[in-house]
Amino acid sequence: MSAEDFDFCDAVIYNQSEKIAERSNSRHIKKYKKLEAKVSNTKILCNGDTVKNLSSKELDESSISVLAKGMNFAPTPLNIPTESIIGSVEECLRRNKIDRLTSETIRQDVSVLIRKAKPIKSNITKKEMNSLKKLSADKDIIILPADKGNCTVVLDTDDYHSKITNLLNDSSTYKQVSYDPTARVLRKVRQKLAEYGVAMGSPVAPIIADIWMQYFEMKALETSPIKPVIWKRYVDDTFCILNKNDVDTFLNHLNSVHSKIQFTMEIEENNTLAFLDVKVIKNQDGTLGHTVYRKNTHTDRYLHAASHHHPANFNSVVSALINRAHAICDQNHLQDELERVDAALIKNGYSLKQRSWKPKTKPTQDIQNENEKRAFLPYRKGVSEGIGRILSNYGIKSIFKPPAKIRQILRSPKDKIPLQNPGVYSVPCSCGSEYIGETKRSISTRLNEHIKAIQKNEVTKSAICEHLAYNTDHFIRFDQAKSISTERFYVPRLKSKNQNNVPSDVISFACTEAYSQQQQLMQSQQEPSSELQAPTTSTQNTNRYNLRARKENKKA
Repeated sequence: MSAEDFDFCDAVIYNQSEKIAERSNSRHIKKYKKLEAKVSNTKILCNGDTVKNLSSKELDESSISVLAKGMNFAPTPLNIPTESIIGSVEECLRRNKIDRLTSETIRQDVSVLIRKAKPIKSNITKKEMNSLKKLSADKDIIILPADKGNCTVVLDTDDYHSKITNLLNDSSTYKQVSYDPTARVLRKVRQKLAEYGVAMGSPVAPIIADIWMQYFEMKALETSPIKPVIWKRYVDDTFCILNKNDVDTFLNHLNSVHSKIQFTMEIEENNTLAFLDVKVIKNQDGTLGHTVYRKNTHTDRYLHAASHHHPANFNSVVSALINRAHAICDQNHLQDELERVDAALIKNGYSLKQRSWKPKTKPTQDIQNENEKRAFLPYRKGVSEGIGRILSNYGIKSIFKPPAKIRQILRSPKDKIPLQNPGVYSVPCSCGSEYIGETKRSISTRLNEHIKAIQKNEVTKSAICEHLAYNTDHFIRFDQAKSISTERFYVPRLKSKNQNNVPSDVISFACTEAYSQQQQLMQSQQEPSSELQAPTTSTQNTNRYNLRARKENKKA
């Protein structure tokens, strides 16, 4: 073999070994990242960064661990929310006006899916669940999310009440009233907004505001004795570059243009300045760099990957962070930002596959179609996805709602105003019978309508008024009215009434014997239906007192 042939063979062998080594290193790196992701699933962010215990009580390890998961963390439900799923599906069929044959097919498919559902493993330990229950029952402490940074704060209840009391005692800001001023204040706000040509809640309000700011901007810059080198504005936030000696003069000029538009000012520190969520950096050569801006209180805590949410929610977290990095950062800071995002996602339990999101070159806007059919379903892993696929075959888009989050499980610091939510309610009568009704507005609003109907003797507007019309010696205990369940949608409210032993077309004021006879009559006339049954509805007003029940009551 000649020297040239030897050198050629040696080069080929060397190049082949380099390729093998490169593939081997890449394979080991992937294995390491997968192992790192599995380990991170059992670890949460540093508890000292995400949980601040300012109370006098010492929290055990399991309590800190469950709070470190975040207030938006949803524990796995112990049971399948069958009633909620059925009510949501029936509400979808009713709202979207699905024909009877298609509805029966959907009911059968959903019923089969629910029956085949199996229990799933909990995403928190028994100790953490017990600690969560203890924290919720402990009235000596209050657990709140921090205003900024997504941190969880634990306070003594007395300290919290003391701070709130000090704020409310400021007579220059607050005053005690004997009525609920919400409606009056809302009316005044609408009047004020109407004076400027924008109705409250109008979709054109942002456009009108931007038009006004454009006019203000043009007038301010034309009349200013000082011209900034750069002037950029987004709605009411501005970024400008001008001489340091002219800063105060320019600010005073802006505030003198219109008495209702007043500006505040921030000046660069250490050659950096935050504008919206962009951190602008002044380089040594005089050019400007830009990267993502985070406040000092930021904890890098996002929705944890172990939370019982639909996978689309986790994809949204990853895509939002990566797309933001590519949209904001320049080439000198992009890689550092992507590495920080990847590290944050690892700490929040995201796997390598979840983190491997490729940014879209041209993000598409999700334009909502008003005529699009939608279903709002409670999410339960292994069940809700299948129901979503079933409904998608009929052109229905499913939107999934996670189960109760830690924020909802813990005790709320706010006092609950009674009967302020829609749902099913009951009102007792002095005769021992009880009225059960449902409303999509606040229960208190509906109760006030009952009271007005009684005062005006309008029996066609209130079943309670009709009951009193036939029983003048009875007394309605509105002071003992209570909420049975809180439901936003119509069919779930009817399901809730059925759970309280009240047929959907009989709003009960009947005595026990008459009600029992009415129930037997309805059961004998009821036709067999599919496995997934929707609550029966009546063509009559569901808030009317049932005539047959009243006749049976008189006979009794």
